[in-house]
Amino acid sequence: MKRLILSAAMVAGVAAGTAQAGPVARACMAADRSAASRSLCSCIEKAARPIFSPVEMKRVARLFQAPDLSQKLRASTRAADKRFWAKYELWSQRAGAQCG
Repeated sequence: MKRLILSAAMVAGVAAGTAQAGPVARACMAADRSAASRSLCSCIEKAARPIFSPVEMKRVARLFQAPDLSQKLRASTRAADKRFWAKYELWSQRAGAQCG
């Protein structure tokens, strides 16, 4: 009986941790990269929060899911895409320094 309760509590804790993770952390974990870990993905999410709006956070998450989109974004001539790319590069540098 104790094992059943403990197992249920652990499953609930893991589910809650996943539910509380932001879009970038969830995309990081789902990207199936060998270096991905809960702590790394959480750190990457924390580095993104002060830089991106909630809508932009979802856009960053999409780049984890489809990395080829980043090349299109980088080559875009749209002003909005250029602003987003500048933020993305800033975030990349900060996340690298903070989460190394």
